Amino acid sequence: MKRLYILLILLGSVLHVSAGLTPQEQILRDSIFKVYHSMPVDTVRVEYLKDMYQQNIRADWSIELADSALQAAKALRNGRLELILCHEMFRYSQYRGDLPEMERQLALMKECSHRLKSYEYYFSSWEAVLDIQCSRGNIEYAVLQAKQMKADAEKLGYEKGIYTSYIALGSAYGYSEQYAEGAEAYKEALKCPMISTREKLDTYWGLSGCYIGLIDVENAVNILNQEKEILEQLAGAKPANYPLYRDRLLDNELRFCQIYAKVR
Repeated sequence: MKRLYILLILLGSVLHVSAGLTPQEQILRDSIFKVYHSMPVDTVRVEYLKDMYQQNIRADWSIELADSALQAAKALRNGRLELILCHEMFRYSQYRGDLPEMERQLALMKECSHRLKSYEYYFSSWEAVLDIQCSRGNIEYAVLQAKQMKADAEKLGYEKGIYTSYIALGSAYGYSEQYAEGAEAYKEALKCPMISTREKLDTYWGLSGCYIGLIDVENAVNILNQEKEILEQLAGAKPANYPLYRDRLLDNELRFCQIYAKVR
């Protein structure tokens, strides 16, 4: 009886989402599910439904695709796809700025991540939650959570999680204009082993912002020059690369303008 009750609730949710579809959306949705149900019951059709969801994430009804794919992955006991789809369910709520649902999905992702001992999606999603908490003024909570993130990552021996916790902490301090504390957090992030080039660039960006807030011109210029050097190397590796880094190079130049505005 309890199982039937749960199924009725899920069916009601699906009907509620489907009720607002335009005729074109209804046709698209139904055609996707028709193809899905015509495929063999294996991981290929789960991948298909996941891909269709990702292509239609802007549409509210796409959650039906992600949820159906997640349930299919669980039925197949495919942990890799289950974790990916847990993250996609999180992204759906993140895309809509639905913080309560993001936190609910984060809790589900935590269970899956710890069960599979695969933590990248979980820690990056946790950071995304804290970023929204900061944007809504919940700085103290975000700082405490970032410190808890670091403790959890250390307990798991997950270096990338430690790095992410420092980024979350630096961002939280930056939001509250506690620039000295933010700079220290970003500097700790740069010490983390196996930091990627993209992560280094993101960390330089946060650190230079803190130095500008402190009107520490020497350190701000030093960090911006290091960032610019990496960006120019990446952009200059081959001509096709330049458009990929054009905006970041422009942002870098605008930061130099910020410094000039601060000290003139």
